Amino acid sequence: MRSRVLLSLFVFGLSVQPTVAAESTTFSVESLTGCYVASTYGTVLPDPSNPAVQLPISTLIRFCADAAGNAPSLVTQNIGGACIIGQWGSATYTVDPGGRGIVTANMQNLVASPGCAFLAPPPAVGDKSTFEIRFGIQGDGCLQVIGTALVPEGGAPIPIVIQGQACPQ
Repeated sequence: MRSRVLLSLFVFGLSVQPTVAAESTTFSVESLTGCYVASTYGTVLPDPSNPAVQLPISTLIRFCADAAGNAPSLVTQNIGGACIIGQWGSATYTVDPGGRGIVTANMQNLVASPGCAFLAPPPAVGDKSTFEIRFGIQGDGCLQVIGTALVPEGGAPIPIVIQGQACPQ
């Protein structure tokens, strides 16, 4: 009887041990291929000299990754509900073996609505900026993204905090 109890405890002990993945996935730029659509939301400081004023910002981003670190991108930004900016540009991206990466996009404004006049300086068609997004690849192939930099050409960085998700299109 005692040996049965010990055997039962041993078998029970084996069945409740945590499982560890036998294989781990290694990522690279080749892990991103095809087009992705991202929607992000957060805040932006429209005038970096006045950090008390923060505006909501939402973005819709489409980029097409070529599995070699390049991704043409199309972005629409809505700042404060009044300023709509449409942008087009080229982006490069990196991916570390753990599935985290950085997209750096050089964007040109195609559209800047009249409601953008309250930004300092107000963006205009033809203006350029550099935008950076950091991401992590999820198991379902979608990316969790955060915006970490927005720098107008020839200007000071604009503080920005955004987050969202990008999924294959």
